[in-house]
Amino acid sequence: MTKPTTSSTHVDERQTTLEAFARALRRETYVLAERPDLTWQQLHDRLQWAGRPLADHLAAERERRSRPGADPWIYNHTRRRESEALIRTLAGHARGVNACVVSPDGTWIVSASEDHTLKIWEVATGTERTIFTGHTSWVRACAVSPDGTWIVSASADETLKIWDAATGTERTTLTGHTQLVNACAVSPDGTWVASASDDGTVRIWDVATGTERARLSLSGCATAVALHPCAPMVICGDSGGGLSFALLFGISLGPVIVTATVRNQELTLRCPACRVIFRVEREGLGTETSCPLPACGARLRINPFVPQPLQRRRPLGLRWFRRR
Repeated sequence: MTKPTTSSTHVDERQTTLEAFARALRRETYVLAERPDLTWQQLHDRLQWAGRPLADHLAAERERRSRPGADPWIYNHTRRRESEALIRTLAGHARGVNACVVSPDGTWIVSASEDHTLKIWEVATGTERTIFTGHTSWVRACAVSPDGTWIVSASADETLKIWDAATGTERTTLTGHTQLVNACAVSPDGTWVASASDDGTVRIWDVATGTERARLSLSGCATAVALHPCAPMVICGDSGGGLSFALLFGISLGPVIVTATVRNQELTLRCPACRVIFRVEREGLGTETSCPLPACGARLRINPFVPQPLQRRRPLGLRWFRRR
């Protein structure tokens, strides 16, 4: 005796079909944006492998489009080879997100938004952990200290703020820019911050005191800033297309903060100055050392943690799919 089909089964099948079509459309956006006339072909070549009930829907349309006189299309009999990717949407900001950065241990993400806030998200679960409130306009950029203990944000309210990453509390507000702040970066020893502003300046700030240490004036709006990984050097871009390199005299670096990683089942460090890779013992985590290469000898401070790889499993509520 055939088991009757319930209305809930029909609803489930329709839901499954719609979700499959939605996924296929997302993956084919890069083609359909230029060639919308290929919609049937591209969707068929993806969805033909999805099984029932989707295969039944495709079969009828495929027969109609294969009759004499129908428009030509390419029927791909070979399944596409695609890499597996974990896609997760972190939803919670009320307006656009301008910037994001990953923590040194890889366990959380910071996002900066036009809703005047920053948020910390747990990588493992995708949940919101902390919200940072205090800016009065768009947050345009953010950066994390190399030891992961604090966060700096740059805002259109003409300020930067330094936040405690663990508690979400504001440590310091850096004031002095006279127009919106476009970018920020943290020094490799975690003791100073660089900022770039529409007021045409790049400024260097002492993290401990919140005071301005140095200033570089540009010919146009300062739109980007980056720091050398092991030297007191600032690289900045301006709205006129210029790129400037500046050495910071009188501002020295302390031990560069580095994070050990697991390589061939051993803890290793890469010296940011000479790029040599060397082994460290677990007892050395959280201590200071020097690069073992005699010609380098860079001072290094090893973070007490080791990044953990993201487990490639299917957590509750997440979707696995293949993407080009």
